[in-house]
Amino acid sequence: MDWLLECGDGVFQKMSTGRLRPAKELFLKTAQVLRFSRDHLRIAYLDLYNADPVLPPEEPSPYWQRVVDGQREMACALTPTGDLIACNAAFSEAFPSGHPPKNLWRWALLVKEAREDVLLEWDKAWAPHLLTEVKLTRFRHPPASDIHALYEDITCAPDLQHITESDFGLDDSARPIRHATKGVGTARFMAADGGGVRFLTVLFEPNV
Repeated sequence: MDWLLECGDGVFQKMSTGRLRPAKELFLKTAQVLRFSRDHLRIAYLDLYNADPVLPPEEPSPYWQRVVDGQREMACALTPTGDLIACNAAFSEAFPSGHPPKNLWRWALLVKEAREDVLLEWDKAWAPHLLTEVKLTRFRHPPASDIHALYEDITCAPDLQHITESDFGLDDSARPIRHATKGVGTARFMAADGGGVRFLTVLFEPNV
């Protein structure tokens, strides 16, 4: 086993008997060699380091479309990096084209339509919180993840150079938005995470 782990003689024995607390990289390599399940790996990592491990995203369930279609409010399922997995018709109707973007975070931060037409008061109500959201996600995922490429793009975007990150990401605060079919109002993002997916319900209230 020590040979497979490329470590010194007796290291695995010391780890398995609790006499050695391995470096995080060595533990993850051990878990890979021993084919730990994802949950088994998380339990062991939390026990050793009191923190969640940085793992590659899970493959999303094929049933998310049924989940979002069952929602009355605007709803979508995203990968942690913002790629759209599924959305309902109510969510699609909010966009001027009638079709949601492939990556919600990239659209919201880098696309002119979002900045000027849809996400009202973009530089104050949206961009600072979106930047925090992306930065937090970046630290939760491996360097090979698409979120790192997005982060590099936003750090170079001219329209974002004057934006200061918020103390918190997207929460359930009401933010101004122009809905493509319902007009100007506010949107509240209600988020839940699980199974490698971020599930968003968007509560829209039209201005009176």
